Amino acid sequence: MNELVTRSFFPDLFGLYYDFKPASVFLLDGKTNVWITDFKRQCEAVGLFFEISHPNKHDESTIAFVSKSKKLLSELSQYYLNDMVKTGKLLGYPDCCIDFWKALSTGNFEKDILNKLKTSIQNTKNFSSYLNIFSMGNRIISHNPCSFDCKNSLYVAKQLINILKKVDSNKFFEVKTDLNKNLLVKDYHTSLKIKKPLKSKYLNTESSDQTDDGWFIEWDELI
Repeated sequence: MNELVTRSFFPDLFGLYYDFKPASVFLLDGKTNVWITDFKRQCEAVGLFFEISHPNKHDESTIAFVSKSKKLLSELSQYYLNDMVKTGKLLGYPDCCIDFWKALSTGNFEKDILNKLKTSIQNTKNFSSYLNIFSMGNRIISHNPCSFDCKNSLYVAKQLINILKKVDSNKFFEVKTDLNKNLLVKDYHTSLKIKKPLKSKYLNTESSDQTDDGWFIEWDELI
């Protein structure tokens, strides 16, 4: 199990294996058939069921549903992209984050992503690097939090990072170093660019924290 997680670094696999999460979704775009076959084999070797899906008819995205339960996989396949609340619960997302995303969803993906990001930042008092979702290769949580100090999201993130620390100290140090870096948010979810500056967490007026490209985040709580 440790080799599987640290090789692919899908922290959700820890959540599944240690029963923090009922099911998970993994984006497989860019992965070769050999890689996917090997990933499936390793999941099944530790008791995780694996199902490939192509849920979005508008693009060629490929995802994998993974769970200890075949029944949950069937339910996730049924509700994914069709029922946000049921999907979120099946994936083990905090209720507050599910409600947040549902309330701000209009059906326009790119505008929704930007609006939710801005609102998450505005909801935050103390920014925690445990919830750094901008490092796509090393992010700990798979959902987008309702704020960057969401207590329910922090609980999940800290459980997962503590397991990683115990089983692979080198990978833990790599992830910790990456996520603790202050950053300028320019891109979010692949190609989306933030064209308008977001409010500084320190000032309500124009400041050095604002740029034409995005917003500078300095983490208050570090891993």
